[in-house]
Amino acid sequence: MWNRKIRILAMLLAIPLCFCAAGMGQATSGSILGTVHDPTGAVVPGATVTISETSKGTKATTRTDAVGGYAFPSLNPGSYSLSVTMTGFKRSVQQNVPLDIDQKATLDFALETGGASETVEVTTAPPLIKLESSELGDVVGEHQVQDLPLNGRDFVQLVYLVPGVTAGQAGENLSGSSSFNPRAASNFNALGSQANTNAFLVDGIVDNEWTFNTVMVQPSVQSVAEFKVLTGSYSAEFGGGSGVVSTSTRSGSTKFHGEVFTYLRNSALDARNYFARAGSGVLKPAYRRGQFGGAVNGAIIKDKLFYFADYYGQRSLKGIVNTNSVPTLAERTGDFSGYTNAAGALIPIYDPLSTVATVNGTTTTYTRTQFMGCDGATPNVICPTRLNQVGLNVASIYPQPQTSGSFNNFISTADQIIDDNGGNTRVDWHASDKDSLFGRWSYEKFIQNAPNPLVGGQGTCCLPPDPTAAKNFDLGPYVAGIQNTQLIAQGLSIDETHFLTATTFNEFRAGYARTNPFTTQSDFGHNSSTSLGIEGLNISKYTTGLPNITIGSSCGNEFTCLQGGTAFLPANPRQTDIQLEDTLSMTRGRHGLKVGFRYVRVLASPFTNTTTRGAMTFNDNFTNSGSAAKGGSGLAGLLLGLPNSGSRNFLEVPFYVTNVQYAAFFQDDWKVSQRLTVNL
Repeated sequence: MWNRKIRILAMLLAIPLCFCAAGMGQATSGSILGTVHDPTGAVVPGATVTISETSKGTKATTRTDAVGGYAFPSLNPGSYSLSVTMTGFKRSVQQNVPLDIDQKATLDFALETGGASETVEVTTAPPLIKLESSELGDVVGEHQVQDLPLNGRDFVQLVYLVPGVTAGQAGENLSGSSSFNPRAASNFNALGSQANTNAFLVDGIVDNEWTFNTVMVQPSVQSVAEFKVLTGSYSAEFGGGSGVVSTSTRSGSTKFHGEVFTYLRNSALDARNYFARAGSGVLKPAYRRGQFGGAVNGAIIKDKLFYFADYYGQRSLKGIVNTNSVPTLAERTGDFSGYTNAAGALIPIYDPLSTVATVNGTTTTYTRTQFMGCDGATPNVICPTRLNQVGLNVASIYPQPQTSGSFNNFISTADQIIDDNGGNTRVDWHASDKDSLFGRWSYEKFIQNAPNPLVGGQGTCCLPPDPTAAKNFDLGPYVAGIQNTQLIAQGLSIDETHFLTATTFNEFRAGYARTNPFTTQSDFGHNSSTSLGIEGLNISKYTTGLPNITIGSSCGNEFTCLQGGTAFLPANPRQTDIQLEDTLSMTRGRHGLKVGFRYVRVLASPFTNTTTRGAMTFNDNFTNSGSAAKGGSGLAGLLLGLPNSGSRNFLEVPFYVTNVQYAAFFQDDWKVSQRLTVNL
């Protein structure tokens, strides 16, 4: 009975309690702690414990307290060796002790009676039992990050190795297809939670942008030492986020190391599509992608000053095939005598001015007569005197069809072109046994010119203008579907750790993360609407280009939409986060106490437009048969100057929002016994 009550009490106390705001100060280091015993199991106070980082050779020393406990907090992830000495006992050494990011590793020593000149050495450390924390999550190490296959070298894909993590929704803004972060995917569901509630951290600096909660600084594969995915019940210092990905970057080592890499893919080595038989004239879409880079690390001053630096680049060209429908030369001038469906049947076009209402009781029926040309004897031809000049201008910018028929008569291949360059630099300074400092700076410039959508498809992309129209009007290189993105991201993290006493230390962190993606439509800077005769739309640099013109009930339902790019473009959701935080940690007997404070100032412009350049829809409502809704054409409505709907909604002046966050936390890790630790 008492055992059951104790177990229930321990479960309740293991729930972390904090007074903190979302996303509190995040740990990027780990700690090793334990207890020293004599052969009888009694604790040994006053023993000297020395720790050495294997790769750097740096050392630190402490003494066990009154209950035989010791602690080495704020350690970089890596491999360590520990030794314990005490008068009357043999020297005990533990080699190759692994430590992960945000790990509280327990390592106890049992001393043997003997002289100090004798040594008991264990070359392989036993598994470190997780007794100090109730958090849920797992670590993905450096070898996994660098050795496992990654499409696009996006290390975030490896979060799926962690239990409880599933893939997010494919094709949405966090999947790497967003105008705001087209670099790589950052979506996952932790224990069933939504993907846009996760938190990303790089060396303790918050790395989430506001618009879609994508990442700002994206560490390269070479720069990642390891990362930890927390899925629930994590420490108070982490605060909010349904799932937390805390990344620690690589540091230098005692010896010089260098590495280079390159990956190549070329469509010349790909098989031809099974249905594109030799001699069919259907070419393989171009696909050339090269990823390359390298990294160096070593020591500037032996055992004191270390460095790491890397560079990564990508050059990619991928052909995206789209099937489009464009009007014939006759149709774009009002002659629909050849306007037929897939079965070859004529689609009749009706005159909206011939509408007749017939009332039968409570029911009103509308009918119209078919267009018959100027002579009244030519079916499906609109007399030129009825045509609207602006509508004629707009219809003329379509390229001419490549095949016969009114639909699916133009196949385009537009290239997705990527030019990406970035890198990271980190310097670690071991000033003394009491002071250590590191600084990391990251930079990336990502340029992409891409069709929209990237997967190809029907009715939205990608049409060059008719050559004659390109001379007569101020048009961009495409009249349907290309968008251009330039994204510059950078981040800084400075971390200083100072030991006040053997059991008390302070960690101060400062840094920033910034993203500045600027995505424009292909005709950005061209006063296309004004040149076509559509007045009042191109009123500034940010409202240049074509309006989004839908011909049919939806894009591709009748003809490919006319648009320089997506309706909300141009978009520039830039953001800068400035972060300061301080954490004081101390060990008092069986209690590991931690208290911290964090300040974050967010300067963000997350707002996007909806129909920046205006939007108009021309469907068959005005040119069908009336109540029976037979026949009709949105193109005929355009030529007659009869839009069914239109809208305009945009920000006249982009502006910043300033958000200031203050947060604090307190946590007590109480080691009740060797088998029970309570996280408060």
